[in-house]
Amino acid sequence: MLATEVLDAQLDLHRLHPLGRGSLHAAAFVVLTAIGSVERRARLIIFLALTGAGIEILQGTQIISRDMDIFDWFADCVGIACGLAIASWTKKLVSGFS
Repeated sequence: MLATEVLDAQLDLHRLHPLGRGSLHAAAFVVLTAIGSVERRARLIIFLALTGAGIEILQGTQIISRDMDIFDWFADCVGIACGLAIASWTKKLVSGFS
């Protein structure tokens, strides 16, 4: 019973966030991109963009009772761009210390 309540709370999290669901999507993809490999930037961008699109397509099916939203995918792509900027900046910062 507790697991069901936790899952329901997680699914409703976007309603509680003041900036909406898009900011949660962007934040998730910032983290995924920032921990990815900067050296394989093109592959990382393509993989994460396709993953975000796949998630939205899956949400549009009858299997999951969620809505497909193109703006969530745009938020994913913004998160990817921000994550790349953070990863590049961190790499330059760390290189400066050595």
